[in-house]
Amino acid sequence: MDQLVVLQEIYASLSKGTGSLREIDINAIEGCCNDLVAGLLEDSLNGRIDEKICRELSDKLIDVYELKRLGDICRRAGLARLAADTYKKALSLCLDPVLSPILKSNLGQAYADQGDIRRALSCYREAADIFSREEDRISLAHVLGNLASAYRKVGDYGQALENAHSSLKIFEENGDRLGIAQMTGSIGRIYADMGEREKAGRYFERSLADFQRQ
Repeated sequence: MDQLVVLQEIYASLSKGTGSLREIDINAIEGCCNDLVAGLLEDSLNGRIDEKICRELSDKLIDVYELKRLGDICRRAGLARLAADTYKKALSLCLDPVLSPILKSNLGQAYADQGDIRRALSCYREAADIFSREEDRISLAHVLGNLASAYRKVGDYGQALENAHSSLKIFEENGDRLGIAQMTGSIGRIYADMGEREKAGRYFERSLADFQRQ
């Protein structure tokens, strides 16, 4: 099995459990870092992500898609700084105009996880500009949601609401029910932080109803 597929399975296991990992033949992993990926797989089966192995992989991998998935694993495992380093390496190698803004947005999330909201905002804005130019509306909606969350964390509720409502509008135009449910909940959190309990309650109720319709 190709090591990129194994990395994808490890990432999926962080939210879905390790069941599918047990079907992978650890001796049949193919790729430039198959031994390290095998080690990461073994640790994942035991419910942990080894930071040392991830660091070695980040240093040795040269495939942009493998680096992207490793960054996702690190971020999900709480290794935000290593995730940021991995995304930055991937960006330095990336020639794919579709993947580049995704990596930029992911880097923003890694910065946000570290509490570096200034850098997170910069990454999100760059990604949003690219998605807007490329007319990738759903990706734009997601990154606008990230912008809204970042602005909420620094108390800029005006910008938070502006970006959240823009995101919600795109999701509504595209009939994306999950996106709608997530963004109505996000808007509720912004109003709650502002002390606008009545408005927050309305959006939380709408979010709950939207999730129940999934």
